[in-house]
Amino acid sequence: YVTSDLGLEGDGWNVFLAGVFTWVDGSSTGWNTLGGFIIQGGFFISDRTERFADYHVGLDGTYLSALNNLETITAGVNHYFIPASHALKFTANVLFFLDKQATSPISPDTNVDLLSSANDGQWALQAQMQLVF
Repeated sequence: YVTSDLGLEGDGWNVFLAGVFTWVDGSSTGWNTLGGFIIQGGFFISDRTERFADYHVGLDGTYLSALNNLETITAGVNHYFIPASHALKFTANVLFFLDKQATSPISPDTNVDLLSSANDGQWALQAQMQLVF
């Protein structure tokens, strides 16, 4: 199991890069490598509102084949009700799934709007309110 991440922040902007890889001993397939990475960037358009975008790749570990990846692109906005605090935050975003779900290492999951499909190009809209206490 290997993880790594790097985050940088500047005057109203931020960039984040992270990756994770693990090795799993499958009963019939032998050792498989699973992993993925994310790169994300954001910038504040006011002291309470941040726009962000990211790119995720989930890798199928059997051969780390590009045919079995799950790639998504996300664009969204965070609104912080208290400036410089994550205590109360609203997030809305749009996800675009680039790959066919039929060949993805990720199982279909309606909780994250990922439906079983042999076609690429699924879209999802998400919104959430976060309260930290």
